[in-house]
Amino acid sequence: MTPTASLVTTAGLTAALLIGCAFTTASAPEDTRPLVSPEATFAAFQKAWRQGDVDTLLRLYAAGSLDGLVKQVQSQGREAVSEWYRRDSFAWEFQDLRWDREAQRLAYLTTSLSPRANAAPAAGKDREVTFSFAWVRGGWRITSMRTQEAP
Repeated sequence: MTPTASLVTTAGLTAALLIGCAFTTASAPEDTRPLVSPEATFAAFQKAWRQGDVDTLLRLYAAGSLDGLVKQVQSQGREAVSEWYRRDSFAWEFQDLRWDREAQRLAYLTTSLSPRANAAPAAGKDREVTFSFAWVRGGWRITSMRTQEAP
């Protein structure tokens, strides 16, 4: 093979690879693996909360939860919201998870949210949090979170 033919072949392969990658990326479906069950969605939520992963949180939320996060990102900026989630996650831990399936596509999780032992006193008292999950847009998403002081 001549040097010119080799260069043309290499350039052609590189262009084909780039076009293939661009096509794959542009047409790839949304990653719904964390959304296969309410439990998997909650596990993904916990990981995103600890990492301050706003993109994942936006994908996990639906309805009122999504609206609130979108407004928070618009008013404070993505980086500030990400830092808030990261900082908040180090002060709290979930305990005593209690699942309740109301219907085939609706589930609730009630859990205690307790300050971590090493958290600053400002973290506050134990709270009870109720998450609602619904099958929305092809996966389980968090539709609301209600927080109250634990009894």
